[in-house]
Amino acid sequence: MGTLSRERYERQRRRLVFIFLFGWIAVVALLVLLMRFWMSPSKFLESLDALEEAETSTVSLDGPLPSTLEPVPAPSEASLASGSVYVPLYRTLYVGESRAVNKLSATLSIHNTSSEHSLILTKLTYLDGKGEAISELLKEPHALRPMASAEFYIDQGQSDTATVAATVVEWSSQASITAPLIEAIVVGKYGAKGFAIHNRGVSMP
Repeated sequence: MGTLSRERYERQRRRLVFIFLFGWIAVVALLVLLMRFWMSPSKFLESLDALEEAETSTVSLDGPLPSTLEPVPAPSEASLASGSVYVPLYRTLYVGESRAVNKLSATLSIHNTSSEHSLILTKLTYLDGKGEAISELLKEPHALRPMASAEFYIDQGQSDTATVAATVVEWSSQASITAPLIEAIVVGKYGAKGFAIHNRGVSMP
């Protein structure tokens, strides 16, 4: 019994020592963080902003086109496949009690589902809530290689132009191909929580 009691005592002692040391390490780390914030709060916040910017990139409505797109001359042959896709976005989301989330952003993603032929994007139009065109992104046709994707970012909280409610993508191909897959992810923040909404484009007649 004496041996068991001593072993139990040693285990409890080691456990208390570990908890004591771990607690002191946590306290010291917290004090260092608080002192850094107290001595230079602006630099501390700037470092957090720099970290956030390093993990994300911003592209405006008038920014450069995705690198996966290649400009092409006007096609000399008749198109064997073509179509228009309407992709709904959101300018504002309502969360109840007359509260609205306005600073939304969206990623428009266009996927060429053909494994053999290029997809030609002939027109990409941003529409406002009234259905009126507010921006034409493509000045000339651009090709998207087989199985490639192109992404367009819309930051409605930073844009100086009218807010975007929808996008219409017009496409064609000189070969008989399957229709492209066009989607949009709308993201926003309400309080400390973030949310995302997935929309898939609808083919227009």
